[in-house]
Amino acid sequence: MKSKVILGITIFILTMTLGFFIYIKILPKPLSNPTQVQDHAESPLLQLPPTDAPEPLNASDFVLAKIRLQMTRDEVLRTLGAPLDKIVDEDPSLHNPDYTCYYETWSYPQLKIIFLTSAANDDPMPETGLVFAIEATSPKYATPRGIKVGDPKDKLFKEYGKPIVSEGFYSYEDDMSTLSFTIEDGMINCITVYLLLD
Repeated sequence: MKSKVILGITIFILTMTLGFFIYIKILPKPLSNPTQVQDHAESPLLQLPPTDAPEPLNASDFVLAKIRLQMTRDEVLRTLGAPLDKIVDEDPSLHNPDYTCYYETWSYPQLKIIFLTSAANDDPMPETGLVFAIEATSPKYATPRGIKVGDPKDKLFKEYGKPIVSEGFYSYEDDMSTLSFTIEDGMINCITVYLLLD
């Protein structure tokens, strides 16, 4: 009987000792250097996005000189008045060789509005074209986010984020439209808004 009691006590002590050892092992180790907390917080997995990140593009960003894409001629006339000049260019349709695409450019001071329409090769140019592109070279015309000709490129990047850069154009796109800037000596010298064509 006495030996059973001693054996039970021995097992109890061993169990408690082993449990305490496991408990100590799984406890987090204290930081030897308080700056480790800061280093851990700066892990890429824990970083939050910057609070001043630019808002994503939406339909209201593709407006310039109060003109939006796909406006009618009458709407442009009511907004800007009669143009100083009109020029029509034409190209064969890329999708159907039996059709011709017409690009009609209305010129205003340092501003161009381009309408696009199409017709069968034997038909006259329709008068129903919609705004396809807007181009401004004057600081008078700012984007909805306040970017205008003459602004530094750093201001552009702050308002719109990282652009798509190709052949000297700094562009921002959605599924249908593009907002594009050209930059010379670090300054914006032209702003263009246009529809993407398939």
